[in-house]
Amino acid sequence: ELIDVTGSQSLMDVLVDDLGRRYVIGWGSGFAGIRIYDSNGLPIGSNSSNGRIFEAVLHPEGGLVVVGDRQDTSFSQCFVRRISTSGETLWEQSYGSVPDLYCSARTVVARSDGKIYVASHQQHFPGHTAVVTHLSASGDLLWNVQFSHDRLTPQQLVLGPAGDPVLLANVVESPSADPSLQVVELDHLTGEEHWRFDSPVELGPMTATDITIGPDGLPVVTANGVKDGRDPRVLAIKLMVKLFANGFE
Repeated sequence: ELIDVTGSQSLMDVLVDDLGRRYVIGWGSGFAGIRIYDSNGLPIGSNSSNGRIFEAVLHPEGGLVVVGDRQDTSFSQCFVRRISTSGETLWEQSYGSVPDLYCSARTVVARSDGKIYVASHQQHFPGHTAVVTHLSASGDLLWNVQFSHDRLTPQQLVLGPAGDPVLLANVVESPSADPSLQVVELDHLTGEEHWRFDSPVELGPMTATDITIGPDGLPVVTANGVKDGRDPRVLAIKLMVKLFANGFE
């Protein structure tokens, strides 16, 4: 079946829930739209707004959670929206609408208990960093963690084996510095940092692309890198995380 997402939008993703409903997500020209179809391909709902969608995930209570931003002349506002299976907006949280602050919600995960974690990129000239926000299933703000490390751009958020958010981020210290990556796990209740991994200098410059949690519960990071200063290569890095009496390593 050919589906018209309308206007000048580009197809971004298609998600399918346990009942076979299709959520077709697209955005373009400052407009984001979602079309919902049943398992037979018949339209059953839609949702649209101004702004850009960067990621959408299925919510365990049904429907979607979408994150993105809305841009203005002097600021950019992050938003997190819960959408029902029929396309109704159940709630929306937006933040960052202050002069000279550019906030862009980039990646989101939802736990099996309905709680939500969002990683956003917040830029307040001259610096920028990553912020992880924890929301309840009903959209209430539970905590915010702003990383002290400057020049941090969130790439992907996943859940660890215990349901803790794990953030993969790219780091560029300065325009002339080699790019590197960082992985951080936060406690799902408090936001406290469990452990942190910084890519070693001996592996050369690299830009993170993806993170998954393997069947053994350990993170695997993929990145684009350079070998011997010139030859492009793809790296896969598996992290060994150990829990001791005094914490993680």
